[in-house]
Amino acid sequence: MKKLFFLYLVISFCSCSNHYKDDTTLAFQRKDMPRPISLSQPDTIAIEDALDPLDIFLVKDSLILVSNRNASSAYKAGLYSLNNNKLIKEIAPKGNGPKEFISCTLDIRDANSDIFT
Repeated sequence: MKKLFFLYLVISFCSCSNHYKDDTTLAFQRKDMPRPISLSQPDTIAIEDALDPLDIFLVKDSLILVSNRNASSAYKAGLYSLNNNKLIKEIAPKGNGPKEFISCTLDIRDANSDIFT
């Protein structure tokens, strides 16, 4: 019984400590950037294959993920190459059956992540 009580105390003390330290948060002030820079003539991405895009996401600076708004499209989303603006793969086939989608909402948490939903 004493061993169980001692084990419980060790676990409770170890679990209560805070080992997490957030070093990724940076705070900027206006004085950190004394000269304003105006961005002009941005690069435009023209994808001829995308019929009627609803949402466009840039993933890892090389892939473009597009959700289609057009109801006549056979797929709800497509993956395109940024290098040549050509279709790599259509995803989320439209329909009511198994492995088909009525609607599709893309979620990109981070443009540098390997995962999107």
